[in-house]
Amino acid sequence: ISLREATESVIHFDGYNIPLSQFARACRRARAIVPPNYEKSLTRLLINKLRSRAYSAVEDEPCDTVTQLIDLLNGTFGFANTIAQYRGELSTVYLNKVNKHILDYISRVKELRAAIFDSERRAHGILSPQVVAEIDELTAKSFCAGLPLGFRLQLKPKKQLRPFEAFATVKTIAKRDELEIQKYENS
Repeated sequence: ISLREATESVIHFDGYNIPLSQFARACRRARAIVPPNYEKSLTRLLINKLRSRAYSAVEDEPCDTVTQLIDLLNGTFGFANTIAQYRGELSTVYLNKVNKHILDYISRVKELRAAIFDSERRAHGILSPQVVAEIDELTAKSFCAGLPLGFRLQLKPKKQLRPFEAFATVKTIAKRDELEIQKYENS
């Protein structure tokens, strides 16, 4: 895959047009699909996706990695939440079935997980496997606790400890439920 292809899905960011977390996720996705030795070039291309104040925030700063780019943007446009605040928000987020789709809920949980990782990394440097496992466990438990009872009853306890397994299982359950509703409505 080319660097150009990797950056095509990253929308321009001016600091206000989209949430920073959405831009950061797109940048991380782009980084994940290019070889590690291309990260510096990728970062330069991502900087070109910045407009107005967002570009000014990183213009003359040393920035060779996607992580450094996200940190610079967080310093200007990010929320000033502490690690404890992000953890607290993660533990209280829930799926409001009235106006939220399961994918919106999963996306919000992933954003909070990424914010906790970023805050921990900025505060303590490199994350140990123990800290990563602790954050993943908190993410999975909080995600499952925020689900309606019908979803929670269908999740196996071991999947409640791994966030991405829980996300995948819940997506499958939600799709099955949607198909059942459509089947019922069409009959």
